[in-house]
Amino acid sequence: NTFESIKSNEVFKLLTRMKDRGVPVNCVGQQTHIDVSYYNRTNWASGYKENMDRLASLGSQEDPMTLMITEFDAKCTDDHADIPCYHWGHEKEVEQAELYASILKICMELKECKSFESWGWTDAVDFAASDDEYGDRHPFPFDSNLRAKPAYYSMSHMLASTAHGGDGGDGDD
Repeated sequence: NTFESIKSNEVFKLLTRMKDRGVPVNCVGQQTHIDVSYYNRTNWASGYKENMDRLASLGSQEDPMTLMITEFDAKCTDDHADIPCYHWGHEKEVEQAELYASILKICMELKECKSFESWGWTDAVDFAASDDEYGDRHPFPFDSNLRAKPAYYSMSHMLASTAHGGDGGDGDD
């Protein structure tokens, strides 16, 4: 998880030491299991981007550092406290969509980022509902009836607008 500064700093230091010793590290995969109720999503996304840039800097022209987001999900646990998500609704779906789109955009804008993968695609097979007593956390772009949620549409818009020369932003491309 790359959003916690202590963890991300330690990972960066470890990778730097490994590279300094000649260990051939040329790829970092990042699990990103987050919660839709993060209070400061704007600063969180900018911190995520700064960390991705920092990890990319460990590469060189001859040996670039490939970055991958390998397990992205944005679940609801009511204030990241591992308690049931009692208040799932449109507002939380919109927050989730913003998180999916912002991290996809960061990956798309960084040439070293080669992969953005969701940990799953539908809440119908939600790991967060089956692995503990906290209930359905709605982490994926499709709901349990296989209907697209706002997260799907925000990523689709990001991909389409970027493919057509836009920046994936607010639709004013």
